[in-house]
Amino acid sequence: MKKYIGSKAPKLVIVSEGIRRDLHQPLRYFRKITVFHLYKKASYGDMMPTDFYNPRAEKFQSALELYKKIKAIKPDILQTAEPWANKISFVITLVCYWYSLWHSTVLIFPVFENRPFDKKFSKIQNKIICQWGKILASRSQLIFYMNQGAYKNLQKMKISDAKTMRANWGTWGIDFNDFNTRGVQKTWDKLYEPVIFFVGKIRRAKGVPWLLDAFVKVKKDFPQAKLKLAGPLDEEDFLKQIKTMRGAQYIGIIKNQELAIHF
Repeated sequence: MKKYIGSKAPKLVIVSEGIRRDLHQPLRYFRKITVFHLYKKASYGDMMPTDFYNPRAEKFQSALELYKKIKAIKPDILQTAEPWANKISFVITLVCYWYSLWHSTVLIFPVFENRPFDKKFSKIQNKIICQWGKILASRSQLIFYMNQGAYKNLQKMKISDAKTMRANWGTWGIDFNDFNTRGVQKTWDKLYEPVIFFVGKIRRAKGVPWLLDAFVKVKKDFPQAKLKLAGPLDEEDFLKQIKTMRGAQYIGIIKNQELAIHF
């Protein structure tokens, strides 16, 4: 990592619990800043060996190791994790907050959670989360929220609008070098076979029940239509329902570079 320290471009350090190829790889197109990505685990298994070098991505094992890595880079901008995502993310925010107290850096963090905290967490958890959110926000220069639900959570914590901005931070678009159907052979029938393809966690919060209901209606007008669902299966009842639906198929967890063959 030493060869990057002398870079004249502003340095952005992104700290996250996990690393995903579709979110990390497009960062290589950043030109005006030098990006570093520090992560705890790569559980998706979709990263290529070369992806860890452009931009630089390094794994940390402990809070102390994370702090040392941040300190070695000396970031101009430090993006910490969403404080209430999980226990690992909570610890990440503690480390980044502590670093910001003793070093000059712009501290920012994203907010994805759109469910009300009082429905997701217990009363004690809700209280702790809201208090820590206020403390972290007081030290941060900017908070990105992804949707209106996330904004409402920030409002309940009485975080100033002057510090918040709605943006798809972390969603950098589609790399056409990965998402294409070149070399994929299709029969004439499959070429004109309408396919609805869902990629994400198979859960109620992602709208899966409504998708399945809608597909039943689609099949009435388009009997040849197919529904494919890919992603982690959070609720087993959905798998049972999918298996009983004509034209529906659950294909499990697949890597991003494998998506094109299912189009």
